[in-house]
Amino acid sequence: MNRKRSVLILCVLILLFGAAYVIVNHHSTTAQSTQDTMSFAIPTPAEIQSVEISYAQDDAFCILRDGSGWLLESDANFPLDDSLCSELCAAVSALQAVREVEGGDRDAFGFDTPVCQILAIDADGTQYSYLLGNYNDYNGLYYLSCGEDSVYMLDAETAERFFIGAYDLIEADEAPNIDAQDVRSLSVQSASGTWQYTLERLDTDDDTTTYQVSGSLLDPDMPDFWYAADPDEALSIFKDATLLYLYSCVEYCADDDQTLASYGLLEPTAQATISYEQEAEDGQIRQYEFCYDFGSQTQDGYIYVRMQDSDMVFLAYYNEAAQFLSPDFQTLTDVDDE
Repeated sequence: MNRKRSVLILCVLILLFGAAYVIVNHHSTTAQSTQDTMSFAIPTPAEIQSVEISYAQDDAFCILRDGSGWLLESDANFPLDDSLCSELCAAVSALQAVREVEGGDRDAFGFDTPVCQILAIDADGTQYSYLLGNYNDYNGLYYLSCGEDSVYMLDAETAERFFIGAYDLIEADEAPNIDAQDVRSLSVQSASGTWQYTLERLDTDDDTTTYQVSGSLLDPDMPDFWYAADPDEALSIFKDATLLYLYSCVEYCADDDQTLASYGLLEPTAQATISYEQEAEDGQIRQYEFCYDFGSQTQDGYIYVRMQDSDMVFLAYYNEAAQFLSPDFQTLTDVDDE
């Protein structure tokens, strides 16, 4: 009797589990079908004539299509990178919600003070407005409104593509591509010339390479005395100088004393000159020079930098710049006598 009862209970449980699986699977299929067919109005990249992005902090910028290129509405001289602007348009056209939110108070989703508002306008003047509301810590998604009653959720990676400013779309000046092996010398000095050092590569007749270093930073009492430098350490410093990462551009037209002074670049704290060899267009090996000016440090660990023949001001990581602005001379000159 007990065995029959156990078998009966087991059969009932199997039936219940089976029914639950069918219900859940049907619900998931329905939800997936709803998600796959869920859509809202978006323009194609070719249709977009302008994109405006604004933030809760009142920061905003707008780009306008200008023939085959783009202009910044607030400054027609701003050097926008057309390819980056096209990527922004493509990001607008690729907006795809993860799911739709049913019920709830719209104000609770943060649309009264949105994190970001995206406004795209096509050639017919049709406006496409998207509001990014609060971030949901539980599921890692942002609330999205498309100017209607419906509320959607957008994945963070997609949303954060729009957390940018005009300077993220700039066509920035670039430093030349220099191989550390091609560097002949690196000279670092203050703008006033009160301190300096020079690290130099020497090629001998027997095809060996040695390095030497001198300067007041190394030896204030004997600034003209050359010390032998460790080859690995010297090459490492050359690499630090040639591979300096410019984190972002913060000013595209620093061409007056007041602007330069605001970044500490009117009288730079340091100047670095890289002398190097490269093959020219005519196939000949020629010598070139490239310079960096370094200005003030920021409280968050950056330093302002300007490149030779450029009016743009960039941010670089101070700790990376310090590797060659003020290297460890004791380690650099720790050369074993053979």
